[in-house]
Amino acid sequence: CPHCRTYPLDVYPTIEEEFLASGQVRYEHHDLPIPVDERWSWWTASAARGVQDTVGDEAFYEFAALAFERQSDLSMGTIAEIAETVGADPCAIQTDAANESYRPVLETDRSMGQDLGVEGTPSAFVNGQSVPATLDGLRGAIERAL
Repeated sequence: CPHCRTYPLDVYPTIEEEFLASGQVRYEHHDLPIPVDERWSWWTASAARGVQDTVGDEAFYEFAALAFERQSDLSMGTIAEIAETVGADPCAIQTDAANESYRPVLETDRSMGQDLGVEGTPSAFVNGQSVPATLDGLRGAIERAL
């Protein structure tokens, strides 16, 4: 969704630089596909998880950022291009997307989010407490927790 685009492009890189790179904070990512586009919400998240499993976390976050940058022209060709850019096998990642290979994992994430009361995306939690998924909201909550 367009609203979610700002998080991986504008918020996460700063949080990574300020808190994750030093090891001060443990970060968890969970997906919550929403029906903005029922097909691409699941397909892109499944492709990203395929990248994570085969190439690693760094490639996963890079893939996600590139997918959000190109969300207005998502296609299987776009998925393949982005996968190749991050060092993943484009055919395997397209297959993960089309087959929704990671749908059970994504559904578990979505269910967990709903159990926590997440009603929209992006959402963020620090030490189990919901905080605004903005740079200022996360930075403040993390600094208070440290």
